[in-house]
Order: sequence, then C-alpha cells, then structure tokens
Amino acid sequence: MLKNSHGGCTVRVRGHEKVFLHLMFGILVIAAQKLIGIAQSIC
Repeated sequence: MLKNSHGGCTVRVRGHEKVFLHLMFGILVIAAQKLIGIAQSIC
C-alpha cells in the first residue's frame, strides 16, 4: 500500500534523512486511515 498509493515507489528526494521522512509520512497517513476506519466501524 505504501508503494502503490503513498509515493513509496517514486521518492524524489535525496539523502537518507529525507527519504526516511518521506516514507514515514506515508506510513503516518496509512495509520491514520486505518484508525479512522476502525473508529467508523465502532460507531
């Protein structure tokens, strides 16, 4: 999901720290989407 939907396949920054940050933002978005889905299923 990270590679297909959140830019994990086409990272356009250079440097270890920038790539790491880019991928962590993608993981943060995925986690937020999962939490929203769980919250909606409870209500």
